[in-house]
Amino acid sequence: MRLYATFSVLTLSTIGAVAACSSETATPVETPDAGGQDSGSDAGASNTDSGPNDSTDPDDACAAKASASACAICCQTNHQQGARTFTAAVIDCACGTGGAGPCATECKTTLCAAQPSNPDQACSTCLDAVAKEGAACFDSITSACESDDDCMASQACLQKCPAN
Repeated sequence: MRLYATFSVLTLSTIGAVAACSSETATPVETPDAGGQDSGSDAGASNTDSGPNDSTDPDDACAAKASASACAICCQTNHQQGARTFTAAVIDCACGTGGAGPCATECKTTLCAAQPSNPDQACSTCLDAVAKEGAACFDSITSACESDDDCMASQACLQKCPAN
């Protein structure tokens, strides 16, 4: 499994600790109604449904976002429990017990502080490094995420995000 996180947009709001300060908001996604009524016409030679796209996957709207940041926020919104699981696993490993984690120094005034705040650039850089495959926190983050279906769905959503 390839874990994906954009720590530049990682906010503690995903675990309920701090409100995110973002100018981007998630767009609500319409889901098809349970009635199954076709909005198109069967008359004529065309087999094309004239109704709206009936995609049942709200993550498709995330993938259509213009930026990786907007997509990541959308995925966090669609998979709040999964985002909380992932974020908590990152914090647990990166900060460690008693400040002994691999990012404890870089994140001591932000994410690992007694009153956590969103990570600054130095902390984000460390988080990116320790979450990579084979790095210090990869196995514990992977284990936590694999035990939560919504975390796995969140990761699948993030895989669809644009690279920019």
